[in-house]
Amino acid sequence: MPPVDKRGMGSVNVGLFNVALEVGNADGTRFETVHALADTDATFTIVPAEVLRALGVSRDKRGAFELADGILRNFDIGETRIRVNGGETNSPVVFGEDGMQPILGAV
Repeated sequence: MPPVDKRGMGSVNVGLFNVALEVGNADGTRFETVHALADTDATFTIVPAEVLRALGVSRDKRGAFELADGILRNFDIGETRIRVNGGETNSPVVFGEDGMQPILGAV
């Protein structure tokens, strides 16, 4: 198991704002737009698993993350394409719970 990310996912002590985030499959041929909370203190991007499953994103590994409330949780991680503010890149993505608020992280 990878090391615990001590900076957490979704902590609220630096800066928060909303963005339209396009999440794609690994080869970038299909995209889905989600409204994500950009958290300048979050390391990874989190997208509800239901969105990632619909795009066919593979679960490659699991990781332990400390959430903003201090609880340690394990989540699946995959690789995807993302578009935001006119840019496009490959990015690791965390499979969040269905219905979870998407979060745009720094990675």
